[in-house]
Amino acid sequence: MKRLLITGADGFVGRWLVRAARADGTPVVAAIMPDAVAPAEWHATDRGLPPVEVIAADLRNGDAVQRLADVRPDAVVHLAAVASGAEARKNPDAALAVNARRAGRAASHIADAANTTRARANQDSRASTGSRPRALQHTAR
Repeated sequence: MKRLLITGADGFVGRWLVRAARADGTPVVAAIMPDAVAPAEWHATDRGLPPVEVIAADLRNGDAVQRLADVRPDAVVHLAAVASGAEARKNPDAALAVNARRAGRAASHIADAANTTRARANQDSRASTGSRPRALQHTAR
């Protein structure tokens, strides 16, 4: 059975994606920050849903990225980011490192190590810097 790795799985979008993947019968590997707590519903097995394997991983840490690569998922959805504009303004260098530099390296490393043929990386740091994705620029007013 195929496994889906979701970074930032404990964020707003990540939680919904974990729920949807499990409902579809897909086993999920959820990467969350080391100080985060996984939602209780991920541990529930009484509804016949596939398990959620939780890995505490900070993408800025090479050993943590290697642990994620060792999972060898069939697909990766990369959602980990500094999503708060306020947090990004407090420390723009850290936000850039997490949202762009480290995210790209981590996604590439995980995909390469897993020999994943289809990795989706959402490296859009524009949300925390205030600009909009190109697809939305012409419609958003």
